Amino acid sequence: MIFERRAYTMEPGHVPAFDKAQTDRGFDLVKSYMDRLVGYFSTRTGTTDQVVHFYRYDSFDDWNTRLRGLYAVPELTPYFVNTRKIVRRQVNGFCELLPVDALNPMWAGGNDWLPETGAKLGKLDADKVRWDARDDTLYVEIPAIEIARPEVYIDQIQTYDDGGILMALTDAENVLDQANRKKGVEELARQAQNPVQVRLAREAARRAVRHNFAVPLQAAGVEA
Repeated sequence: MIFERRAYTMEPGHVPAFDKAQTDRGFDLVKSYMDRLVGYFSTRTGTTDQVVHFYRYDSFDDWNTRLRGLYAVPELTPYFVNTRKIVRRQVNGFCELLPVDALNPMWAGGNDWLPETGAKLGKLDADKVRWDARDDTLYVEIPAIEIARPEVYIDQIQTYDDGGILMALTDAENVLDQANRKKGVEELARQAQNPVQVRLAREAARRAVRHNFAVPLQAAGVEA
């Protein structure tokens, strides 16, 4: 697991233009890296006119696979052209977790928060969270697990021939037609609803919610 820190320093006063470029472009075309996004932030101190974003990837290969090819998507060309005009400087860096679980509640101790699988705390309505002063216990009703559309990189599919030789499908469009790709995605989504997978996802969500509520409670002097 690695984390990327990407910092864009804009031409003076152009952060709003960068924000607008994101919404004008939309997010479906860049789903490959949006599925690993931790967040976008604008600086309040230090370097001005800067936007910093963080991503969590499985490995450098995962990072490379998700980002390469985006420049070949015609619909993204206007976005790249417009943002290059306002981005003065880009700096990328990579980090890994410190081996102290307590310092990384979202990604350590069996947790691994991702946008498509992480607990959506924003969906916790006030009536889903209840503090019982009689036994000093915070009760949280976790939203139902949502099954996200699986990620399928057709051009990365590999197969074995009868002799056990690994071959990459270099012309995937001719090997798998649209109907077969759709069936493959549907089958992966069906497998994701396997009771064991759902149970593991529910347990991961429970751990993430517990960590998110435990830290502020502990800071307030409440044992959690």
